[in-house]
Amino acid sequence: MSKFWLKCDVDGGMLPDEQAVAVTTADGKKVSLFAGDEKVKSSGGTSYIVVELVDQNSSYGLVRLPSMPMEGSAVVKVSNDLLSPAR
Repeated sequence: MSKFWLKCDVDGGMLPDEQAVAVTTADGKKVSLFAGDEKVKSSGGTSYIVVELVDQNSSYGLVRLPSMPMEGSAVVKVSNDLLSPAR
């Protein structure tokens, strides 16, 4: 599976080495999770979380989040516009 960066919203986590992350699914729902600092980056005022691409079509990507969200599955469908290849 390929690694990608997924645009997200980030806030401080409960522990000093984690972040509270919210990602937006393809149907507009917010999925919240905690992720270690090494899984999150910021660039030019935009935040990203690293994900594994499970499947993709021309509009959407099916990705596995790096940790379980507070509700639902760790595999979510997101818009391709929010994904960029990890280097």
